[in-house]
Amino acid sequence: REEFADALCLQMAASVGASADPAQFQQSLVKAQAQAGSEAAALLQQAINSGDLQVRASALFLDAEFQAQSVAQELATKYPNCGKDGTCEAQMRARVAAVRTRDLNEIARLASNSRDPLLYATAFYACSAWNKAADGSDVFCQQISASQWAQRDPDNGVPWLFAAQVASLEKRPAELDNAMARLAQVKFFDERRVGLPQLRSTLGWQQKNPFTQLALANLNTAVYRQREGVQYRAMTDWCNAAASDNNRRAVCEGIASRMAADSDSMLRSGIGARL
Repeated sequence: REEFADALCLQMAASVGASADPAQFQQSLVKAQAQAGSEAAALLQQAINSGDLQVRASALFLDAEFQAQSVAQELATKYPNCGKDGTCEAQMRARVAAVRTRDLNEIARLASNSRDPLLYATAFYACSAWNKAADGSDVFCQQISASQWAQRDPDNGVPWLFAAQVASLEKRPAELDNAMARLAQVKFFDERRVGLPQLRSTLGWQQKNPFTQLALANLNTAVYRQREGVQYRAMTDWCNAAASDNNRRAVCEGIASRMAADSDSMLRSGIGARL
């Protein structure tokens, strides 16, 4: 990562041109960043028009954040003291949410009509990344669930972990028991990398200006920070209560062996070893 960062910084410096005048360099930098934002937006729109639904959904995921950031910046410039006014701040949040909702609904609509697990995972992460729309306008997002992802991706332990967490929080013991039983039978754990990883080849990543690469990478980082992370609490609580139940204990041993063998995640393998 450090080598990549160093190389990117060198490319960025070269792209704006060397200058002994700090003010001139700063001006060039701001101009390059603005051009990169415009190019990133155009690339996302190009991907949104793709016939590949996975590419389209991943582009919509990043575009939801791009559009929200753009509206937030526009409003902050127009109303610089909005943060001190509760009514203004609430209206700003509503505007930003409305912009996101358009893209999120389209992702969810595409996923609802598909059996593709990667496409559905994109919708699940996108719709769980931000709060539900207060006005119920995210009608398609409201139909996206961990259990439906698990049905489309039954050999993958990750959606079953999400399903177990939801069942536990909503106090649905039968669904929790089912999710745990399915976890003991999974073949792998894959969080499904969505967003920018699905777009690199489509966007011609290696040929893009380093500022554009950075703009897209920052969008991807922003959505990953907000998306829901894998939860293990429901599973560990269920197994911790299994000491006197032989059937439960057998299920937990099956889960433990599968998680301990997961070389892609030190966290999961460690949890599996302790179950």
